[in-house]
Amino acid sequence: MISALNFSDDEYISRSELAQCFLKMSVRTFERHRKHLFANGLPKPDTRFRAQKYHVGSIRKWIANGQSTPSSAKQSKTNTSDNLVDQFSNY
Repeated sequence: MISALNFSDDEYISRSELAQCFLKMSVRTFERHRKHLFANGLPKPDTRFRAQKYHVGSIRKWIANGQSTPSSAKQSKTNTSDNLVDQFSNY
């Protein structure tokens, strides 16, 4: 997901860049990870930056941990893009 946007593991991305990564996910990929993504919340941003920035390597590990939950792929089909926008608009 994040690798498609050519970020290296040692870079930091903003919340809006992270949201763009999620919005570019296919619905199938999003459905597979949805339970993990929303149950565990976003990783903590790095506090050294005035604007919240996320370490790409940490985000990749966070997403990889969700790949071991095959039951999340069996979730009911909903309009996931609306749910995703709602999740990020709360910040």
